Amino acid sequence: MVRADQIGKPGMIGAQIIEHILRSRLVIADLSFHNPNVFYELCLRHVIGLPLVQVIRQKDLVPFDVQQFRTIPIDNGDIYTMIPKLDVYKSQIAMQARQALENPEAVDNPITMFFPGLKVSLPELAMKVVTEKVM
Repeated sequence: MVRADQIGKPGMIGAQIIEHILRSRLVIADLSFHNPNVFYELCLRHVIGLPLVQVIRQKDLVPFDVQQFRTIPIDNGDIYTMIPKLDVYKSQIAMQARQALENPEAVDNPITMFFPGLKVSLPELAMKVVTEKVM
């Protein structure tokens, strides 16, 4: 797993993040706090049509444009309610991730629903570089 804030390679942070978003087999998008960067990155993932899992803090509202897609709410209000549910949250994320990876073509999003024939291809050379970085 690669977290955007933990990419150690020197260079342009935004380009590295975009490269990982477009080339990773699976992305877990945390919609908490309604960070505009996350929604920009979520859009990129939608355009490429690859699997993702959405999570959000329970007290945040899922934005209208993505609320019709399954999102795992995580109650982090206090440690006494969150800790006992950690295994449940991990299980929910793992189940969605497994299902998305088993059948990536079945994963839909606003772009694939309205433009079902849209195909975006990326150069193979760059894919090899990302694979080497992640491993």
